[in-house]
Amino acid sequence: MIGIAAAVIAVAAVPVLARRGPQAGFSNASIAGTWAWSYSGRLVRYPFASIGIATFDGKGGCTISLKENSGVKQAYDHYADADSCSYKVTRGSTGTAAFSLDGEEGSISFSIGANEISFVSPDQGVVAAGVMHRRARPATKGPVGGVPFGRHDLR
Repeated sequence: MIGIAAAVIAVAAVPVLARRGPQAGFSNASIAGTWAWSYSGRLVRYPFASIGIATFDGKGGCTISLKENSGVKQAYDHYADADSCSYKVTRGSTGTAAFSLDGEEGSISFSIGANEISFVSPDQGVVAAGVMHRRARPATKGPVGGVPFGRHDLR
């Protein structure tokens, strides 16, 4: 009797288990849309912080725009749009993105939550972490080089 009950519970649990973990089938489309992010840490030995917008197309292409404040040699504000950007999501809800900003290559490794993406930089000389939040409303063209910052001017 216990064996039959265990079998019934196991069969009943299959649909629930199929919606969780690696079986959920995450893909590049899972993060399609526009995300606002903040990121801070150290670049070599200098502190930095940045905010920005990332838009993922659902197919592995992305755009990134940022405002960075850094203490590299002397404090400065920096605005940039990515020269190139691509990403890959695994079935298990993690992924990587590679990008080029002002000719400098960079990358992040990330983990996907419900409406949040946590990320770190695996790049040599960078010790940093950040978080992205899904934007609740569609982006509109903004004041920073055609970047979709809505009504917020980050300058």
